[in-house]
Amino acid sequence: MEMTLVPPATHFFPRPVVIIPHFHAMSQAEFWDTFVVRHELMRPENEPYVPIPPATLASIKKLDIDDYNRTTLPDWITQMSSLTFLFIMSAFYLTKLPKALGQLKALRTLNLQSCSDLTTLPTSIGDLVALEEVNLSHCAKLASLPATFCKLNELRILDLSMCESLSRLPRLFGNLASLVHLQLDQCNMLQFLPQSFGKRQQQLFYLDMSMCTVLTELPALMCKMASLTTLTLRDSNKLTCLPLNFGQLQDLRDLDLRGCVDLTSLPASIGDLAALVTLKVSFCSSITCLPTSISRLRRLKTLLLFYCIELTALPDTMDNMARLTELDIRNCPKLQDIPCSLVHLPDLTIKYNSCRGLRYYSSYYEKKPMYERYAYHRVIILMLLSRRRRTRHIPDEIWYLVFQQMLLLN
Repeated sequence: MEMTLVPPATHFFPRPVVIIPHFHAMSQAEFWDTFVVRHELMRPENEPYVPIPPATLASIKKLDIDDYNRTTLPDWITQMSSLTFLFIMSAFYLTKLPKALGQLKALRTLNLQSCSDLTTLPTSIGDLVALEEVNLSHCAKLASLPATFCKLNELRILDLSMCESLSRLPRLFGNLASLVHLQLDQCNMLQFLPQSFGKRQQQLFYLDMSMCTVLTELPALMCKMASLTTLTLRDSNKLTCLPLNFGQLQDLRDLDLRGCVDLTSLPASIGDLAALVTLKVSFCSSITCLPTSISRLRRLKTLLLFYCIELTALPDTMDNMARLTELDIRNCPKLQDIPCSLVHLPDLTIKYNSCRGLRYYSSYYEKKPMYERYAYHRVIILMLLSRRRRTRHIPDEIWYLVFQQMLLLN
């Protein structure tokens, strides 16, 4: 009777977006062949080496090694011609891989997560023609990728998160045409992206560049990523601007710019992001206003602006954002006015506090038409009801309208 091993249910990526079958039913013969190889790899150095038959090496399809405690891998590992999945995680002492790694022509997944002493990859990695998934996250001493890395035409998932020494990507990185998921978060030394970035990456739909603390700008070609749906730039605090053609990302649904403290403005083309649902601009302390084109985001549901301490005004035509349900303007001390047009958005919830510059007094609107005064009062009412407590410096006539509104709601 053959023995079947049940694979672990977890995927080594923190947010799996592409499902690639990693495991297969393992026969008893395969299990023992793998056991022999693992035993040899974990053998203490003071024990004699026992050669492994070539047939045994050629039969292994998956090799999973945790806590490997040597600085190099043996060269015979490149003789595993059928190997499709190679997992060498938390090998804290591993500094390099075999030069002939490219001989593993069947390899589809390479996981080197938390190999914290790994400094380089062999140039032969470009010969892994079947490679679809690479995880190099937490490889803290990896400074660069070889130019041949850009020859991985089948690569779909690449995780470089927390590669704290990674200072550059290969010049032809944009040639990775099959890439769909890319993580560059917490690459603290990555100062710029190659100009080819986005050139052929039409299938990429997830891009995380959060906490790239020295990244100053984005290449214009990245706006050609026609399938991109999620872009995270959170806490990239040296980023000063977005490309002028940013609106070409027609499929973008989620944009996270929180903590980009040097970002001074949003491009006017942001109004062309027809699919955008969530826009997070919180803690962008240099932004003073939003472009009027933002009112064209008819699918936008969430707009977060809290702690935009220099923000002074919102566009008057925000009523065009018919699906807007959450507007967060907490801790925007210089914000003076709320557009009266927001009264036409019945599903909108406004979150606010510490908006010291906000003009509550009806005297501000005493020379305005009655309908505009009433609209402004009603917006204030909605804000008050969302807080459920009395705010200082509110005129009595507005409290009278609050009372009427509460009667209607009850």
